Amino acid sequence: MKRMAWEDMVGKLAHTYADDAAVVWEDKRIVRVKIPLEIPLHTFVRWQIAVPAVFSSDPKTHRTALGLGAATQLTGNGPDALGDIQMAIRAKNVPSIPVTWFGGFVFDSTQPVDGTLSGWPHALWFVPTVTLERQGSEQMVTVTAVLPNGLSIAEVNEALQPIGEVLSGAADDGKTAFHSGAGTNDQVSPEVKHGSVGTVHDARSWEALIRKAVGELQRGEMAKVVLARQTPVTIGVSLSEALARLLETYATSHVFALAWDGRWFIAASPEQLVRVEDGLMAVDCLAGTMARGDTPETDQALADALLNSDKNREEHAAVVRVVTDRLRLVAEEMAVPDVPVLKKLANVQHLYTPVRAKLREGKHLFDAASLLHPTPAVGGVPLERALAFIRAHEGWPRGYYAGAIGYVDAGGNGLLSVALRSAAVAYPQAVLYAGCGIVAASNPADEWQETEMKLTPMRLALG
Repeated sequence: MKRMAWEDMVGKLAHTYADDAAVVWEDKRIVRVKIPLEIPLHTFVRWQIAVPAVFSSDPKTHRTALGLGAATQLTGNGPDALGDIQMAIRAKNVPSIPVTWFGGFVFDSTQPVDGTLSGWPHALWFVPTVTLERQGSEQMVTVTAVLPNGLSIAEVNEALQPIGEVLSGAADDGKTAFHSGAGTNDQVSPEVKHGSVGTVHDARSWEALIRKAVGELQRGEMAKVVLARQTPVTIGVSLSEALARLLETYATSHVFALAWDGRWFIAASPEQLVRVEDGLMAVDCLAGTMARGDTPETDQALADALLNSDKNREEHAAVVRVVTDRLRLVAEEMAVPDVPVLKKLANVQHLYTPVRAKLREGKHLFDAASLLHPTPAVGGVPLERALAFIRAHEGWPRGYYAGAIGYVDAGGNGLLSVALRSAAVAYPQAVLYAGCGIVAASNPADEWQETEMKLTPMRLALG
């Protein structure tokens, strides 16, 4: 954004702040303006950023959002972290200018967050100081600022200065976001520290892990367990370029990036844990995976093989059964297709069952999420036995991988996506994640290959 354009935007926000168009929200004041902006929002972010930040591109609503700074934040730890945050959000007044909370929560709230994101809480949600939102390909952007009440015009400008340094740092034509290297804005930050990454499986140790799991599965101690592995990489591109690649190649996925305490968690999730819009709830059941083919004929052959695979159909059916059973506590008028269909991504295809229902009166997006998470698609069946196996044998802290990321408004409308096809970043290093469902018939070599396919999106994005 040109500095002059930024100064014009600040002037509009400051003018609106001072007049009757501003809305008082507890100890804050909310202002909203519209500005012309042709540059894609993802071009404004970079690996090294001095404020909390979030980028979200929702493929269903075609809503893209960039949030900078934290006007108000909520964090939680322990098994009740998400419930505590839900109560805190619902206890706040609902402003006449709606605000959006962005954030996420971990896979397993009984375990500490270690590795690249060491020190992050189990659940983290915040309302950005400034949020820019674009609907589809519109040239106009809605800008919402949430600032302390009682500021002078000069103090408004001062409060927005850290945001301005981020936005005005983008190139006038937006093109520096697409260079091949990290760029001058992405220097290594020596003060960022992170804990032990844990076990990085190679093919041999992965085989031993899968065989151990299959042994327990064949003895009937579990019906399914989802095991994951991680791989460290060195980043070779800017964050804006990485997001551009994900947005182009995985256009049907929820592309999400969250910055906190100098580190990023990024994902291109193909699976919504739960979406709520005006009381209507949508949940994705995604389990069972096959590669895409190089030609239409081979692609169809692979699709047929997936649809007719007993192993994959068994894995998928377990997910659907557990998800629908859990949802009955918060849902009514549930609609569940009898058989799965295919969800095709750029490099893989999945068995997919969309579940739709009405959310019971008084229930919230987080109520559904708490019941659903972790689904059998990321944990296993029965859940507690699968989690015990993962904790004992996987060898590394999942943290936010296979947790959930997304957004929610004060009324409980929003989206939580399963944090898959993801990476944790302490620039210039990143750790990529991928997992697969293990059943009694699983073959270690096949499961290794499946994780290789699932690592592809982030490998290609981070260059």
